[in-house]
Amino acid sequence: GIEFGVGKTTIAKHVYNSNFIGFERSSFIENINERADRPNGLVQIQMQLLSDILIGCEVKIQTVSEGIIKIESAISSRKVLLVLDDVW
Repeated sequence: GIEFGVGKTTIAKHVYNSNFIGFERSSFIENINERADRPNGLVQIQMQLLSDILIGCEVKIQTVSEGIIKIESAISSRKVLLVLDDVW
């Protein structure tokens, strides 16, 4: 794999910025590991993803299960580019 400190996030952002135009919706979410460890972190990540995919619509979810259902509904039949950075 790629080692720590070699600009993986920079590379991921470049690839994302070079390709998102070819998709109906897109989302680039950074620091997944750190954010997921916070209280209610997964729900916060899901809410950001939904906000990005639904282009600014504020979506409230209470549980990860509820988020999964809403994400499935939001991305079904859409061409979506999703980049989750810092997942390990």
